[in-house]
Amino acid sequence: MELIHAAQALVRASLVEGLRASFSGEEEITVEPLPNKKFMISGWVDLVTQQGRPDRQNFSLVVYKDEFAGWVGEKISIIPQM
Repeated sequence: MELIHAAQALVRASLVEGLRASFSGEEEITVEPLPNKKFMISGWVDLVTQQGRPDRQNFSLVVYKDEFAGWVGEKISIIPQM
Protein backbone atom coordinates (compact mmCIF):
# COMPACT_ATOMS: atom_id res chain seq x y z
CA MET A 1 0.00 0.00 0.00
CA GLU A 2 2.80 2.42 0.90
CA LEU A 3 4.58 1.60 -2.38
CA ILE A 4 1.47 2.39 -4.41
CA HIS A 5 0.91 5.71 -2.66
CA ALA A 6 4.56 6.65 -3.13
CA ALA A 7 4.36 5.77 -6.84
CA GLN A 8 1.19 7.84 -7.27
CA ALA A 9 2.82 10.85 -5.60
CA LEU A 10 5.88 10.53 -7.85
CA VAL A 11 3.71 10.33 -10.99
CA ARG A 12 1.71 13.39 -9.83
CA ALA A 13 4.97 15.31 -9.28
CA SER A 14 6.06 14.53 -12.87
CA LEU A 15 2.89 15.93 -14.49
CA VAL A 16 2.62 19.19 -16.36
CA GLU A 17 1.16 21.96 -14.22
CA GLY A 18 -2.62 22.20 -14.53
CA LEU A 19 -3.28 18.45 -14.87
CA ARG A 20 -5.05 16.50 -12.13
CA ALA A 21 -4.54 12.78 -11.70
CA SER A 22 -7.21 10.21 -10.85
CA PHE A 23 -5.65 6.77 -10.42
CA SER A 24 -7.17 3.33 -10.88
CA GLY A 25 -8.09 1.33 -7.82
CA GLU A 26 -5.27 -0.49 -6.07
CA GLU A 27 -6.59 -3.81 -7.40
CA GLU A 28 -5.65 -2.65 -10.93
CA ILE A 29 -2.11 -1.55 -10.03
CA THR A 30 0.72 -4.05 -10.47
CA VAL A 31 3.69 -4.21 -8.09
CA GLU A 32 6.63 -6.33 -9.26
CA PRO A 33 9.71 -6.83 -7.06
CA LEU A 34 13.07 -6.10 -8.70
CA PRO A 35 16.64 -6.68 -7.50
CA ASN A 36 18.20 -4.29 -4.97
CA LYS A 37 14.95 -3.63 -3.06
CA LYS A 38 13.36 -1.85 -6.03
CA PHE A 39 9.82 -2.30 -7.35
CA MET A 40 8.20 -1.78 -10.75
CA ILE A 41 4.77 -0.16 -10.31
CA SER A 42 2.33 0.06 -13.22
CA GLY A 43 -1.33 0.85 -13.79
CA TRP A 44 -3.51 3.55 -15.32
CA VAL A 45 -4.33 7.14 -14.49
CA ASP A 46 -6.93 9.56 -15.82
CA LEU A 47 -5.28 12.93 -16.44
CA VAL A 48 -7.87 15.69 -16.18
CA THR A 49 -7.32 19.10 -17.75
CA GLN A 50 -8.46 22.39 -16.22
CA GLN A 51 -11.44 22.20 -18.60
CA GLY A 52 -12.40 18.86 -17.04
CA ARG A 53 -11.54 16.62 -20.00
CA PRO A 54 -10.15 13.22 -18.84
CA ASP A 55 -7.50 11.35 -20.82
CA ARG A 56 -6.63 7.79 -19.71
CA GLN A 57 -2.91 6.97 -19.67
CA ASN A 58 -0.84 3.95 -18.66
CA PHE A 59 1.97 4.64 -16.21
CA SER A 60 4.97 2.73 -14.94
CA LEU A 61 7.97 3.57 -12.80
CA VAL A 62 10.63 2.01 -10.61
CA VAL A 63 10.33 2.93 -6.92
CA TYR A 64 12.82 2.43 -4.08
CA LYS A 65 13.91 4.03 -0.82
CA ASP A 66 17.11 6.07 -0.77
CA GLU A 67 19.68 6.09 2.03
CA PHE A 68 17.54 8.63 3.94
CA ALA A 69 14.45 6.33 3.75
CA GLY A 70 12.75 8.64 1.27
CA TRP A 71 10.94 7.31 -1.79
CA VAL A 72 12.67 7.75 -5.14
CA GLY A 73 11.15 7.18 -8.56
CA GLU A 74 13.03 6.51 -11.76
CA LYS A 75 12.08 5.56 -15.31
CA ILE A 76 8.70 7.27 -14.91
CA SER A 77 6.66 6.66 -18.06
CA ILE A 78 3.16 7.90 -18.87
CA ILE A 79 1.81 6.61 -22.18
CA PRO A 80 -1.60 7.32 -23.77
CA GLN A 81 -3.87 4.28 -24.15
CA MET A 82 -4.91 3.48 -27.70
